Amino acid sequence: DWNAYGDYLKANYKKEKQVFLSYAYEDKLYTIALFFYFQKKNIFLFVDWMNNGKEEKGIKLKYKLHSALAQSDHLLFLRTPNSELLYKTMVLLGTR
Repeated sequence: DWNAYGDYLKANYKKEKQVFLSYAYEDKLYTIALFFYFQKKNIFLFVDWMNNGKEEKGIKLKYKLHSALAQSDHLLFLRTPNSELLYKTMVLLGTR
Protein backbone atom coordinates (compact mmCIF):
# COMPACT_ATOMS: atom_id res chain seq x y z
CA ASP A 1 0.00 0.00 0.00
CA TRP A 2 1.82 3.11 -1.27
CA ASN A 3 -0.32 5.46 0.83
CA ALA A 4 0.83 3.74 4.02
CA TYR A 5 4.45 3.81 2.83
CA GLY A 6 4.28 7.54 2.15
CA ASP A 7 2.77 8.15 5.61
CA TYR A 8 5.50 6.03 7.19
CA LEU A 9 8.25 7.97 5.47
CA LYS A 10 6.75 11.33 6.40
CA ALA A 11 6.56 10.29 10.05
CA ASN A 12 9.84 8.39 10.44
CA TYR A 13 12.69 9.91 8.57
CA LYS A 14 13.99 13.39 9.12
CA LYS A 15 13.48 15.28 5.95
CA GLU A 16 15.59 18.28 5.28
CA LYS A 17 13.44 19.34 2.38
CA GLN A 18 10.18 18.42 0.72
CA VAL A 19 9.79 18.52 -3.04
CA PHE A 20 6.37 18.47 -4.73
CA LEU A 21 6.36 16.48 -7.97
CA SER A 22 4.19 17.57 -10.88
CA TYR A 23 3.92 14.98 -13.64
CA ALA A 24 1.70 13.61 -16.39
CA TYR A 25 -0.38 10.60 -15.34
CA GLU A 26 1.20 8.56 -18.13
CA ASP A 27 4.59 9.01 -16.43
CA LYS A 28 3.53 7.38 -13.17
CA LEU A 29 6.23 4.69 -13.50
CA TYR A 30 8.97 7.34 -13.48
CA THR A 31 7.65 8.70 -10.18
CA ILE A 32 8.64 5.52 -8.35
CA ALA A 33 12.26 5.78 -9.44
CA LEU A 34 12.36 9.48 -8.59
CA PHE A 35 10.81 8.82 -5.18
CA PHE A 36 13.53 6.33 -4.24
CA TYR A 37 16.27 8.54 -5.68
CA PHE A 38 15.16 11.45 -3.51
CA GLN A 39 14.71 9.17 -0.50
CA LYS A 40 18.38 8.19 -0.73
CA LYS A 41 19.21 11.91 -0.67
CA ASN A 42 17.07 12.28 2.48
CA ILE A 43 14.56 14.47 0.66
CA PHE A 44 10.85 13.73 0.81
CA LEU A 45 9.36 13.72 -2.69
CA PHE A 46 5.61 14.31 -2.48
CA VAL A 47 3.98 12.16 -5.14
CA ASP A 48 0.20 12.49 -5.02
CA TRP A 49 -0.76 8.90 -5.75
CA MET A 50 1.56 7.64 -2.99
CA ASN A 51 0.09 9.99 -0.39
CA ASN A 52 -3.62 10.22 -1.21
CA GLY A 53 -6.17 7.61 -0.28
CA LYS A 54 -8.46 6.20 -2.92
CA GLU A 55 -11.43 7.81 -1.22
CA GLU A 56 -10.02 11.32 -1.56
CA LYS A 57 -11.55 13.05 -4.53
CA GLY A 58 -12.77 16.50 -5.48
CA ILE A 59 -12.43 19.32 -2.96
CA LYS A 60 -10.73 17.14 -0.34
CA LEU A 61 -8.04 16.05 -2.82
CA LYS A 62 -7.59 19.61 -4.10
CA TYR A 63 -7.10 20.87 -0.54
CA LYS A 64 -4.57 18.14 0.26
CA LEU A 65 -2.56 18.87 -2.91
CA HIS A 66 -2.64 22.62 -2.24
CA SER A 67 -1.47 22.01 1.33
CA ALA A 68 1.38 19.71 0.23
CA LEU A 69 2.50 22.24 -2.37
CA ALA A 70 2.49 25.03 0.22
CA GLN A 71 4.58 22.90 2.61
CA SER A 72 7.12 22.02 -0.07
CA ASP A 73 10.44 23.75 -0.44
CA HIS A 74 10.61 23.13 -4.18
CA LEU A 75 8.44 22.16 -7.13
CA LEU A 76 9.79 19.59 -9.58
CA PHE A 77 8.08 19.49 -12.96
CA LEU A 78 8.74 16.20 -14.73
CA ARG A 79 8.88 17.32 -18.34
CA THR A 80 8.42 14.47 -20.79
CA PRO A 81 6.78 14.05 -24.20
CA ASN A 82 3.63 13.03 -22.30
CA SER A 83 3.44 16.32 -20.42
CA GLU A 84 4.16 18.29 -23.60
CA LEU A 85 1.45 16.42 -25.50
CA LEU A 86 -1.07 17.09 -22.73
CA TYR A 87 -0.27 20.82 -22.71
CA LYS A 88 -0.49 21.10 -26.51
CA THR A 89 -3.83 19.27 -26.48
CA MET A 90 -5.18 21.66 -23.84
CA VAL A 91 -4.09 24.65 -25.94
CA LEU A 92 -5.73 23.24 -29.06
CA LEU A 93 -8.96 22.56 -27.18
CA GLY A 94 -8.89 26.02 -25.62
CA THR A 95 -8.84 24.71 -22.05
CA ARG A 96 -5.48 26.31 -21.31
